[in-house]
Amino acid sequence: MKNFIQHFLTKNKERLTKLLKVFSGIFISLVIAGTGFAFSFIVRPTDKETKVEIQTIVEPGTTIELAEEQIPAVIETDEGEIEVALPTVEAVDSANITGLLECPEGEEECGMGAFIYAPTETPQDFAEYTLGGCYDTDFSFNEQCWDYGDLFWQNYAGRRLSTCGKGGAKNAIEDGCWQINAGDSFEMVWDPTTLQYGDFVVFDNGTWGHLGMAVGKYNNGYIALQGQNQGGTLCSGSTMGGRVNVINISLKHFAGAFRPRTYIPAPEPEPELPATSAGFAIFSHVNRFFSDRKSRNEISIVENRKCLICILNPYMKKS
Repeated sequence: MKNFIQHFLTKNKERLTKLLKVFSGIFISLVIAGTGFAFSFIVRPTDKETKVEIQTIVEPGTTIELAEEQIPAVIETDEGEIEVALPTVEAVDSANITGLLECPEGEEECGMGAFIYAPTETPQDFAEYTLGGCYDTDFSFNEQCWDYGDLFWQNYAGRRLSTCGKGGAKNAIEDGCWQINAGDSFEMVWDPTTLQYGDFVVFDNGTWGHLGMAVGKYNNGYIALQGQNQGGTLCSGSTMGGRVNVINISLKHFAGAFRPRTYIPAPEPEPELPATSAGFAIFSHVNRFFSDRKSRNEISIVENRKCLICILNPYMKKS
């Protein structure tokens, strides 16, 4: 069945191109019911013609709900924020990452995979290094969204991303589990409008939910999300999942986010007061003194004169 569909798509590419000109600029994903086979294509307009890029994706158990309207994504770069055209997605429900694998008796840790390196000194380092890559950190069921989060946790926190035995990305942020995943390495974000570049965002829709790293700020209910198994092209030798890509995803299913503590901007230092003249120092000293005395109703005209001489005396001596 899969070979037939691939042959059909290749043979009819020109017909599809003509048929889909009306959908210029729209990312489309189709699932053949009952086969576990899916494909997607992006229709991009050019000066001469509209080209159709067919990307075969096999994602059993994964559902991607596309938005009716394509909304420009806002991504942060070294030059500042820019708007880019990305597939706009309402929700992603990734596949299960545990529970499908039956470990041999006495080998409870089977499928846990091995350490895979990725730089995490800055969120930009991690994003640039992993974009377009394929990461299967548990050696089970290929490249799932959880693997991408686990890749970060391994390199940043030195431990695995836990779903507390439930197997879904959304379980990583359930009460009792987010505390384990946050530890001392992450700060929790519960307000989607405060999301920043580098936050690992978790969505709780569907059966398994989804997660990925924000590569921009909150944008009218959407966020530019870099992640795996969210419509990217199929990895070589893989039977499910998809390469790391970036989508513009709705935050209507936002469940929370993990913010790496070293990515939290340092508070801006309070401006230092410039060196003041002796006259301003005297005024400040006198004003502070009398304001305090007045609040306690302990001041009189005679006392004012005496106190003023006492306050001014050190400055008079200096002059």
